[in-house]
Amino acid sequence: MNIENNIARFEAELAKVQRPGMDKLLEYIQKSDFYKAPASTKYHLAAPGGLLQHSLNVLDALRGLLTW
Repeated sequence: MNIENNIARFEAELAKVQRPGMDKLLEYIQKSDFYKAPASTKYHLAAPGGLLQHSLNVLDALRGLLTW
């Protein structure tokens, strides 16, 4: 798990969203512990950056279910 790469990818994905307030959401996320937090304290991705990795995994899974 490369946290720096995941941060860059996550922020690039957020940049694609054209909704009012996305800049404020990104600012909030950057100031929070979102990038460093584990997804769980005991189970899957219970490591620094786990929540970020989990979020990207969910995005990938959703994209896999969509048919374009």
